Amino acid sequence: MICDEKSEVRSALDTSASGSYAERDMDVQLTPDQRAFVRQAIDSGRLRREEDAVKEALSLWEERERGRAEILAAVDEAESSLARGEGRAITQESMRSTTTATSNFE
Repeated sequence: MICDEKSEVRSALDTSASGSYAERDMDVQLTPDQRAFVRQAIDSGRLRREEDAVKEALSLWEERERGRAEILAAVDEAESSLARGEGRAITQESMRSTTTATSNFE
């Protein structure tokens, strides 16, 4: 799948202008270092095929994006809570009392 000049990644989903999904090929340009990295993983037996490297990379990206979305949702919720007046001021004194309360549980 990976050649010297470019790689083709088969994409099962591609959004067309109508919003429906259609299958099509996707060309992906890898740097020489990326190609060597994939080749090394195959040669060492860690991966069987180039497609496995692409699938793993996309899986890790999806995981990272899900985590990012969770963080953004938590920030949105915190901002909404503050807007409703549910927040509290953080001062040096409140931090000291929090630290003291926490150390009493240890």
